[in-house]
Amino acid sequence: MRNIQMTVYVKNERNWDVQRVVTDSAEIYKSLAEDLIHKKLHACKYITSIKDKCNYDGTRTVTTYYDNGVKREYIVED
Repeated sequence: MRNIQMTVYVKNERNWDVQRVVTDSAEIYKSLAEDLIHKKLHACKYITSIKDKCNYDGTRTVTTYYDNGVKREYIVED
């Protein structure tokens, strides 16, 4: 099983450059909850989309895209 983590990427021309990697589970789940609340309950415009993918190893990948060329990729337990 993969370790849970949050990776922050910044768009550089055509490539996504890694800005930060977080492995603290409390910070990861707090950040993911905030993104979901802002997008789904508050209908904010700066989060353009949230994608969810099953990894079939007991984890899920949730990717949040922002309008300023930043994305956060969460790998969390299923």
